[in-house]
Amino acid sequence: PAKYIGIEQLTGGAYNMGIGFDSSVFYWGEVIGKDDVSSHFSSNNVYRENYLVFVNPQNKVIYLPAGTQSERGDNICQGVYFADMTGDGYQEIVLYRSLTGKEMDEEVRLVEVYQLVENQFQLIFEQRLNISFASMVPSPARYKFIDIQPDGIRIEYPQYASCGATHFGEIIKNQEVTYQKCMSWVTETFTWDKVSHRFNHFYQPSSLPLRAKTNQNGSFLREQPDIRSESILTLQSGMRLKVLAHLEKIVTIKNKKVARIFFLVKTNDGTIGYLPSSQITFVKSQHAALLNAFYTKPLLLKHHWQGKMDFIRLSGFEKEAHWEVTVNFSSGK
Repeated sequence: PAKYIGIEQLTGGAYNMGIGFDSSVFYWGEVIGKDDVSSHFSSNNVYRENYLVFVNPQNKVIYLPAGTQSERGDNICQGVYFADMTGDGYQEIVLYRSLTGKEMDEEVRLVEVYQLVENQFQLIFEQRLNISFASMVPSPARYKFIDIQPDGIRIEYPQYASCGATHFGEIIKNQEVTYQKCMSWVTETFTWDKVSHRFNHFYQPSSLPLRAKTNQNGSFLREQPDIRSESILTLQSGMRLKVLAHLEKIVTIKNKKVARIFFLVKTNDGTIGYLPSSQITFVKSQHAALLNAFYTKPLLLKHHWQGKMDFIRLSGFEKEAHWEVTVNFSSGK
């Protein structure tokens, strides 16, 4: 059984959702009840359901499920965005979700886009944002970044992958380290397709080296990922680099395990060698500040890394609205 808790009217409208709902009022609705299915897991079998509710001037109602909370797990809506992404004069709904549960190994982040078609909300785009460093190990970059603009959806993220014989045309030598991961900066673009009625790939994902610069004078570019290795070149602050690989060695110092990380880098003149992770600063990517914060003092267990950034952005729309969701909605724009 469930009982109706109430709805809260939110400003920022009127919202033009579609034919018949082109001047709607937006509400945040909540229902609370008892989940009999989960009663054998716990005596705390209360669940909550949240909805985006739209009411047109004729008092007709449509709604979109926005999330659930229960003993077994949570599907939390962290943000709601409204913008005309398909160019038809009506606004689509972007939901930014966080999924957690007792049987899940990690938090999952999702972005979904819905369009109102014949008084029904249809899913026209979805993307899981999680990225990995290794199997069952989350990436220091945490999640993909999504940039939504009137001409399409752009996604970017640093990718860590197993190294082959070469990477961006450079020979990669295997090193005696705990982790050796080749790095790439990946971008994807999706555009609206009227035929399939979805956002589809405009082109397949493309990869480039991550960009960085040295952050101190007198950095020694070394032959091997070891501070005792022979120096190849002395670098000055601000020199531009391409980052090719992450090399991490877990060592024990005074009975405490720590992570020592080097990057395989390439200078503008083509010299290739290794630098400690603390001696470079990433530039020209949305994840740069997040990666710099992690590599300044890398954690042994990447699951503990909780560095924050805005992983979704809307820009360039003539009319848009955005609501952050905490316990209740904060003010929108």
